Amino acid sequence: MLGLLERPGKAGKVGYISAWREMFVAETRQQAVDIVRPHVEWLYRDRAALGHNQELPEADRIDVSVDQVLEGRFIIGSPSECMEEIKRYQELGVEELVLRCQWPGMPNEDSLKAVELFGREVLHHLGKGQAGPPARLYEDMTVCSLTAGEALDEGAG
Repeated sequence: MLGLLERPGKAGKVGYISAWREMFVAETRQQAVDIVRPHVEWLYRDRAALGHNQELPEADRIDVSVDQVLEGRFIIGSPSECMEEIKRYQELGVEELVLRCQWPGMPNEDSLKAVELFGREVLHHLGKGQAGPPARLYEDMTVCSLTAGEALDEGAG
């Protein structure tokens, strides 16, 4: 990686790799897709109408079907499917995942159920045998969850 991560930056800190993804977990992939579909369709259609897709590379276009948007851009499905997807990011060298799990119009209850299931069935199992707080999944990877624009943090109140 051209040594970029090993060299201290302007602030004297070593860099790291972070990825931002959409996330939704339910008992099955189909349930997860059924819950997010209307909200994601609206959001991406709205953003495309505003011209947000004009500057994006072909692989990131948002003026496509919701099924195309969900593939490769979302961590979505059952807890085991989400665990596998997170492991894939870790294998790619991602050290921090920032996850959004609520979209305009989605009831808070749906988002909170997904966050609770994610914590209970994904973070808990990925973090087995790891020291430190539950958000520390791997020696070099942290998962941060975002809901309605606010970070869920142990210190947040």
